[in-house]
Amino acid sequence: MKKLRIPKLLLTCCLLAAIASCSDDDVLVLQSNRHAGSGQHQTPPSPDKPAEVIEWGYPFAEWAMAGSVLMHTPGEELFEGVIHPSAGLFEHYFDVDKAAQEHQNYIKMLQNNGIEVFTVMDILNEVKIEKLRALVEGVLVYDISDIQDESAEASEEYRRDIIQQISDDGRLEGGDYIPAGTVSFIGMGMRTNPEGIRQMLDADAFGHDTVVVVKDHKYWQMQMHLDTHFNIIDKDLCTMVTSRLTAQPGDPEYDTCDIYARAPGTKPYALVSQDVPFVDYLKIKGFDIIPIDYDDEMHYANNFLTIAPRHIMAVAGQSEVLQQRFQEAKVTVEWIPLESLIDGYGAAHCMTQVMTREMKNEDFLEQRVQIQACLEYAESRQNCYEVKLKINLSFAND
Repeated sequence: MKKLRIPKLLLTCCLLAAIASCSDDDVLVLQSNRHAGSGQHQTPPSPDKPAEVIEWGYPFAEWAMAGSVLMHTPGEELFEGVIHPSAGLFEHYFDVDKAAQEHQNYIKMLQNNGIEVFTVMDILNEVKIEKLRALVEGVLVYDISDIQDESAEASEEYRRDIIQQISDDGRLEGGDYIPAGTVSFIGMGMRTNPEGIRQMLDADAFGHDTVVVVKDHKYWQMQMHLDTHFNIIDKDLCTMVTSRLTAQPGDPEYDTCDIYARAPGTKPYALVSQDVPFVDYLKIKGFDIIPIDYDDEMHYANNFLTIAPRHIMAVAGQSEVLQQRFQEAKVTVEWIPLESLIDGYGAAHCMTQVMTREMKNEDFLEQRVQIQACLEYAESRQNCYEVKLKINLSFAND
């Protein structure tokens, strides 16, 4: 058997995906050793560090080079879902065997780009059961409140901490989260609600000092997550479906956003701007926006995976118009045949969990230049958040 080099975080994710089960009232949220279990921020890499590339266990930005990815090839567990697609939350019936072949091809395309792909089964087959049990005991919370036990102290021994638990009325789903350098984007709509985001902010689970809550007013299944109508290709380039890009105030497609910020090194966030037009915010941040028209949107064109700056993996079969737009923006696109898989209500982005990304030192240098410029002309640190929200102070020194 091939020996796998398995990061502990990746093993944890696989365990939670394969072993743990959550009730409708509880969602487990994972995070890497960025906080190292202490609730403190990991010190950002120094721009003076001689290494050309820095690997981050936590995705610093959606456009940073992907290093390792977690995936799961579909199999017999889909049987009941394809028999009753709506009950399985699938769009249509699809051929599971063809879907598995498409998925394997996608894995090979990622590997051809030097990306290390782990599957849940690979890891579970590699690791001894004793190690799995030990790791589970360290990352799961055991709710035994309904179990009668004579010794409260003995019961407490079964409890373990996790990074954050979204509970009660909170709802949170991964397709609504996109990291963007010094900013976290989190969608709020059909699947992620205000209470879930509030709990994340209170727990410091985002890590970034600026969190942009993108508010969806349409509530449409085909755009259930932020990554179905907005995505990022590079630090200055993104996509958005045309209906939202051209929407006017009052239209259900008109996205607005609330911006939360905090001083570096502190925990509480403050709401610094509310109901900002999302398109305007992106333009202020320096993003060019590639529109994705309706027919391409219905073919999951926006649900691509960015594996490096201006290099994406996207669903094949898109229009010549969109292909030309990508070409004009100097975007390298690898088109993936996913005709069966997309009938499961997902595409290239949904099928992957990027575990590590790499970032060049010049990216940090550019961040520092922006921050220093703000500090020089602003009357206070807080003004750096408020002046048109152009930048934030995520990596500023005290």
